[in-house]
Amino acid sequence: MDRLFQDLCYGLRMVRRNPGFSALIVLIVALGVGAAATIFSIVEKSLLWNENPNVNRWIVMRSFFPRQNLDSYRLSAAEYFDFRGLTDVFERVGAIAGCNLTLYRDNYPELIGGACASADTIPMTASAPMLGRIFTAEDDKPGAPLTVVLTYELWQRRFHGDRGILGQTIRLNDDYYAVIGIMPSHYELWDGEFYIPFQLNPANTEIARLRHSWRELRDCPWGLD
Repeated sequence: MDRLFQDLCYGLRMVRRNPGFSALIVLIVALGVGAAATIFSIVEKSLLWNENPNVNRWIVMRSFFPRQNLDSYRLSAAEYFDFRGLTDVFERVGAIAGCNLTLYRDNYPELIGGACASADTIPMTASAPMLGRIFTAEDDKPGAPLTVVLTYELWQRRFHGDRGILGQTIRLNDDYYAVIGIMPSHYELWDGEFYIPFQLNPANTEIARLRHSWRELRDCPWGLD
């Protein structure tokens, strides 16, 4: 502590002996810090973060069973359609879940993390694709032709930024999906590298509800025989 105090006193004496030079050093440091802060702010706003003006209006819905002390982040298809029908409560409802599929490209299969999403999910991020389009309600209907939206990073890494990939089909697992859009750089939704329509079927909601309930009860710490 004494050594630190001595160094501080020595520094103050040097400042008093050379006020002009000291002021110049302080000015250079201040300009450097200000410039660095400005550059970081620009990079953060334009490159690192994909800002969503609607994020403060989002509500994440999850199921919770207090009697079983069970907290689950997954909802059934039936519950999703229930929430979507509450138009007096929610302006828009989207569903999303992670999925890992194997991309077969250039004789090099690669397991890639992506997401299944309903048609309303990506529009809620207020981000438009840089190329092509995102999937619509028609694409999200059960039995509709399979479509996929790629992130910019996957497009560059596996497709070399080829604009001709739009409209072409790619193989994910054993299915072929038509590439309809490319999201802008640093687009972050569920940390996925691709997005495919959920294609949930409203006609199967009761079955999905029963299966969901059974799964939650089965996972209950007390279990069912």
